[in-house]
Amino acid sequence: MDKFFSPKSVAVVGASATSGKTGHAVLQNIISGGFTGDIFPINHHETEILGQKAYKSLSETPSPAELAVIVIPAQHVPQVVKEGAENGIKNFVIITAGFGEIGDPGAHLDKQLQEIIEKHDIRIMGPNCLGVIAPHHKLNAAFGGPLPISGNVSLISQSGAIVSSLCDWGTMKNFGFSKVVSLGNKLNLDENQCLEFLEKDPKTEVIVLFLKKFKDKTRFLKLCREISKTKTIILYKSGERCPRGEGHNCKTHKELVCALDEAGVIRARTLTDLFDLTYISSILPVSNGNEVSIITNAGGPGEIAFDAVTDDPVLEFSIFSEEIKQELTQALPEEALPINPVDIIGDAKADLYEKSLDIILKHNATDALMVMLSPQTMTQPIQSAQAIIEAKNTYPETPIVTCFLGGDSVQPGVNILQKNNIPCFLDPARAIWALSVINYIGEIRRR
Repeated sequence: MDKFFSPKSVAVVGASATSGKTGHAVLQNIISGGFTGDIFPINHHETEILGQKAYKSLSETPSPAELAVIVIPAQHVPQVVKEGAENGIKNFVIITAGFGEIGDPGAHLDKQLQEIIEKHDIRIMGPNCLGVIAPHHKLNAAFGGPLPISGNVSLISQSGAIVSSLCDWGTMKNFGFSKVVSLGNKLNLDENQCLEFLEKDPKTEVIVLFLKKFKDKTRFLKLCREISKTKTIILYKSGERCPRGEGHNCKTHKELVCALDEAGVIRARTLTDLFDLTYISSILPVSNGNEVSIITNAGGPGEIAFDAVTDDPVLEFSIFSEEIKQELTQALPEEALPINPVDIIGDAKADLYEKSLDIILKHNATDALMVMLSPQTMTQPIQSAQAIIEAKNTYPETPIVTCFLGGDSVQPGVNILQKNNIPCFLDPARAIWALSVINYIGEIRRR
């Protein structure tokens, strides 16, 4: 599968000079993404498209493309794939829709493609997919948005909308991707083959899946059991809940949930979960234990965070030693509480965040930290954010999440935190949830 992500040459069958057409968008994305290999636009009527020499067919290119992306009407696809295969092309991405997903009218096209696959030993991604993206190789062979940031997340999705939206969100949140696969109909390549490849990919640390159906559930679970020992696996499985779940059976759904848990798969229950799980698992270190600490300048929201830890079935508060309590007492105002949660009082400035963080972290007194800030007249969101960043850089092995309550007045601090890969949540309970997730990932690794 390596040539899907790092080809030396890419052909776009159906490349168009007309802005607004899919064939134009795909070619434009490949060029603007910075792909350094050869690009072969295929179009019967053009000699040049977007500054690239165009060819009438796959058989006329100077050399066989290592990857062919097809964006032409469905009825012509089998013949083009056959021509490409006969000319030495082994890897195809079929973006075109109109195959098995529409029922009988497209089923015969699936059959034709399957015969070509078996005869020529080729690989097809799709049909009916968004394309393939590999930011580390500057490849954006898809018709979504711009090339995402390169990073440690690999995404496997049956939904093109999930691909484009999660990649777009990643750019906003400052986390990136290694490989992005839009499976489409899974006529040939499926999630299991992708997992086998990503298991050995050194640039992938987090694997995110959005699946409608399993191609081979038993194989999937077996692969996940091995991969989850070293990499994080996140799954959103649509259509699994009663009464429309696997086998339309509530018992089957419960069995699936148990099997996924045993395989070390983290299930996203909502789309918000999927996005947040991807975000925090891509940028936070894995927690070495279940003890957490809280630093806050707000009593009420602090109680919300306290309740969230108390209600969590696994998390516990770190118990500070007398030495730590004494250091906190000396560093903080008289009204502050030198216990966990640490209430540094409402008028706390950045220096109190800095001192509290340093005291707790230098003594290795906690497995993870949540830092909360609410806006007061004297609050320093930017400077406080910088103090948190400094603590993260000094003690990189301890997961730190934040909760900056408010809007405009705290947003500059939030922006700085996100730019430095520190998650920031509006809800204290959600921030504690993030620490619970990181702890769970650690539990999976320690099994």
